[in-house]
Amino acid sequence: MAKCELKNLYKKIVENGIHTESHSFNFDFEQLIKRFEETTDQDRPDGIIPIGNTVFVLEHFQISIYINNERDDLYQKAMGEKTRYFKKYPDEKSAIDELMPGIQNLLKSFQSSLISHLRSYPAYMEKAQERYPNQNYVFVLVVEDNSQDIFIDEENPAKTLSILGVYEFVNSILNYPEIDGVILYSTSQRGDFLVAEDTEYLTQQKNEKRLIPISRTHLLSCLSEIESWNPALLKTEEKNNY
Repeated sequence: MAKCELKNLYKKIVENGIHTESHSFNFDFEQLIKRFEETTDQDRPDGIIPIGNTVFVLEHFQISIYINNERDDLYQKAMGEKTRYFKKYPDEKSAIDELMPGIQNLLKSFQSSLISHLRSYPAYMEKAQERYPNQNYVFVLVVEDNSQDIFIDEENPAKTLSILGVYEFVNSILNYPEIDGVILYSTSQRGDFLVAEDTEYLTQQKNEKRLIPISRTHLLSCLSEIESWNPALLKTEEKNNY
């Protein structure tokens, strides 16, 4: 069953007026992103989009700075059943602490998703070849971070970092030669942003030592919905449930 993940993401990009910052030696990412609307009937992979003689095979996943000791991403749990989640805690600080936000969690979430989705790479390509035979096939990851995180370079705190500017994330991508590019949508309390880069550009950034090590980054804030949590809302809902 199709999940329409790319179409929903494109709607979010248009509604929020998000500017695309792209760096590529090979692809027109802006044209590709505009075609996300056409992916309503697609799943596993989330998109198969022909442009000229090139077929873009797209797979979407989400990452988060929230994780527990079992390495289970808690973002969906907290947002999907918010009131049930918060009823366990005496105050919002306790709830935030349990989610344990951190940059290393974001990296673990990213690496775990890479492993999971690259296992299905042969099946993705087979489906693309069946639909559009004898073409040039390009595999692009579409990564979405909805955890409202802000992390910065400690030596340049005025600028919000993208994971595509951090050495450990880029190195994880380049460990998979199957990947041709990455489109990243990040929510941030400084404003959402979108970055798209192909692996040739990422390789150049790595070789020229332009990437920032994760040890030089710093997390500034947590999930805005959790930080603004109002315990009074829970009391109202509890009354309505009886």
